[in-house]
Amino acid sequence: AAMIVAGSAAVNGAHDALVTRLTLDFRSKLSDHLVTPYLRNNNFYHIGEGAMERPIADAEDRICSEVQTISTKLADMTDMFVRSVPVISLFTVYTAYNHGILYGVLPHLYLLLAYEGAQRVFPKNI
Repeated sequence: AAMIVAGSAAVNGAHDALVTRLTLDFRSKLSDHLVTPYLRNNNFYHIGEGAMERPIADAEDRICSEVQTISTKLADMTDMFVRSVPVISLFTVYTAYNHGILYGVLPHLYLLLAYEGAQRVFPKNI
C-alpha cells in the first residue's frame, strides 16, 4: 500500500510540475508575442495617450495580468484535452467493437452538431 501511495504522489507531483511548466511556456510565448509590438517604434507612448481614438489605460499592467490568466486557462485546457483523449478513444473503440461503427461515432457527431447549434444560437462576444 505504501508503494501505491508513493507512486501516486510521484505521478501527481510530476503532473503538477508539467502543468506549471506548460503555463510558464504559454506565458513566455504570449508575453513575447504581445510585448514586442508594444515596444516597437515607441508604441507604448501612443497607446496610453490620446494619439488613438480610445487610449488604453495601463496597457503594460493589462498585458502582465491578462497573459497570466490566459496562459493558465490554456494550460488547463491542454491538460484536460490530453487526459481525455485515452478515455474518448477507448469509449469509441469499445462501443464500435460491441455495437457497430455507427454507435461508436454517433456520440461524437451529436456533440459536434450540438456545439455548432450552440455557436449559432448564443452570442460569441460575451
